[in-house]
Amino acid sequence: MLKGKSFWAILVVLTLPYVLGSWHQIQEIDSIQYAEIAREMVESGKVLPLRDDYQPYLDKPPMTFWMVALSYRLFGVNNVSYRIPAIIMALLSLVATYRIGTLVYGRGTARLGTVLLASCIAYTAMLSSPKVDMILIGFLTLAFWAYYERERRPWTVHLFYLFAGFGMLTKGPIALVVPLLSVGTEVVFRRNREALRSMRPLTGLAIIVAVTAPWYIALYREFGFRGPYFALFEQSFGRIFVRTYRKQDRSLLLPPHPPLELPALGLPLPSWPHHRRP
Repeated sequence: MLKGKSFWAILVVLTLPYVLGSWHQIQEIDSIQYAEIAREMVESGKVLPLRDDYQPYLDKPPMTFWMVALSYRLFGVNNVSYRIPAIIMALLSLVATYRIGTLVYGRGTARLGTVLLASCIAYTAMLSSPKVDMILIGFLTLAFWAYYERERRPWTVHLFYLFAGFGMLTKGPIALVVPLLSVGTEVVFRRNREALRSMRPLTGLAIIVAVTAPWYIALYREFGFRGPYFALFEQSFGRIFVRTYRKQDRSLLLPPHPPLELPALGLPLPSWPHHRRP
């Protein structure tokens, strides 16, 4: 079991590359495109509508660009500034993971889970040329923290919906599937109506709508019905359907190694059998 000093020492060593690699030149096409969208946002002084090469942009929601633009405002337009939001979200996700582990399993398991997450090669890869993924992971992890924290601090249930809404502004409605499916499954397995009431679903819906509505209104004003339709359906759930993207190879819609990915379908299953009550 990891002791306190050993845990912090290992964590520092694992997270140091997050910062040391931030000076490297951005190379991936998507990351370069996102950096330019944020730069044009700073140049124009307008957070909406989005522009890429001074042309209307529809492909991704605005949260990542807003965060990068704020970083540009504070620290200038450079490689480090572009990566700062992703680095912050990566660190916050580690903090949230530690807190979730402490609430559900205890400090020992929390330390182990945090170290395992920090050592994940995908974290370093997503920070080398950040896109939307690390921002999304940060918001979703914070949403799960708020969910488990609500048993001690009921007001944090509002943060659950707030972070889920931010996730939707980062990746689209698909970002709501993971937290809502996971929480919904737990509520059903517990067969506890009180747990459902404690989630305040109507209040949560109002929070998500309030957070995301300005973006979809802006899309409608610029693109008409096509804008919200693309953002709410085609860009996210539409990928499931062959007709939407007119794929010639149906295998592109499946994981490359189905038997290996099948266990991941169990991830949303509830942790309540192991849940340690405060």
